[in-house]
Amino acid sequence: ADEDVRALVDACDWNVSPTLLSLQVPSGTRDRSEPLLTNNVRYFLGKHLTMLSAYNEALELLKGVDLHYVVDPAGCLFQKAVCEHHLLIREDGLKTLDLLTNRTEAVPVRYEKLAALMREDLESVEEESLSEVARQMKDVERRLSLGKTDDGVQEVEEKIIATLDKLIKQMEDQQQQQSSSSAAGSGSASPSKGAEDSYLGGVRGRGETDKKDLGHKDNWGDLPPKAKEAAKNLLDRQFPPHYRQAVEEYLKKVADRPAPQR
Repeated sequence: ADEDVRALVDACDWNVSPTLLSLQVPSGTRDRSEPLLTNNVRYFLGKHLTMLSAYNEALELLKGVDLHYVVDPAGCLFQKAVCEHHLLIREDGLKTLDLLTNRTEAVPVRYEKLAALMREDLESVEEESLSEVARQMKDVERRLSLGKTDDGVQEVEEKIIATLDKLIKQMEDQQQQQSSSSAAGSGSASPSKGAEDSYLGGVRGRGETDKKDLGHKDNWGDLPPKAKEAAKNLLDRQFPPHYRQAVEEYLKKVADRPAPQR
């Protein structure tokens, strides 16, 4: 019944493209005179983008939905929670889940079960932890797979680097304190080096990566040797071997992508 809406629906195929990601809900006088149409079209497009893992774009649409005019408020809140959960927007995500499970009628059982899992996961994620870093790495990979290399991607990359730097610094301080305590206890000013080597004992294989000439690309692969070794020690000491493999594979993928056009 509406040519603009029909054009938008026809454009919603299953191939992610810049055109699809930039689709806008038809506006004009509808925002005031036809809120039922506008809000449900916004929900439709937001749900479609969520199913394509375009969580950032979907969330921007779903945040603007007035639930009073949506035919499926529970579905709208669930899709919004999925986006916030994946993007680790903890506070807003928990609020959305509370609204879904405690203040919304006719919530399907599958939504309730998944909402409980998302709530538990968001509550357990610690800020500036390696677990959070791993999730952020997956998010960057997702954005890159959608062809996104904008400021949002670079902002997440910078957060990952800052967290890794902080964790490495904490590990170095802890090792220094342990060395000092050991030296004081033994009366020796030269602690043994054997303890540092023992951190690598649980890793299978050498964990080496291919050396590549990264040119002027992002600084993911340009860490100084000392910083690389410190990062590996941190992973080896505190986390299972698959964390280290995931980090190394991620860094190689990001380092190998072309530099963004400026």
